[in-house]
Amino acid sequence: MYQLTQITGKTTFSGLPDPREEAEMDNPKITKLKNEISITRKKIADLTAKLREMERKVTILENEEIVAAFRSEKISDAELSELMLSIRKKGSDKKAVRNNEMEDTNNGIESEQ
Repeated sequence: MYQLTQITGKTTFSGLPDPREEAEMDNPKITKLKNEISITRKKIADLTAKLREMERKVTILENEEIVAAFRSEKISDAELSELMLSIRKKGSDKKAVRNNEMEDTNNGIESEQ
């Protein structure tokens, strides 16, 4: 007696070869496409890794450039700390302004409706 069973998410046929595997063997187009898919997935993974590495290197170079710019100014540690706090505060102020602008825009849309 032949049974259709489900094992680990794959349909298998007890006592018979899987008809899908036979179809792949009979149809070289399917086999070729599956091979191309596999090759393309590998290329995508390789390129994604390469992209991440390049982005990491850019970040390192940008950070080195920033550090060099600050060092060339020959400012004291205290002045540097004040400058960094000022930059951070400006960044958070800009974020607050953007949030307020978004709220104003949303309120304007709601009041027009």
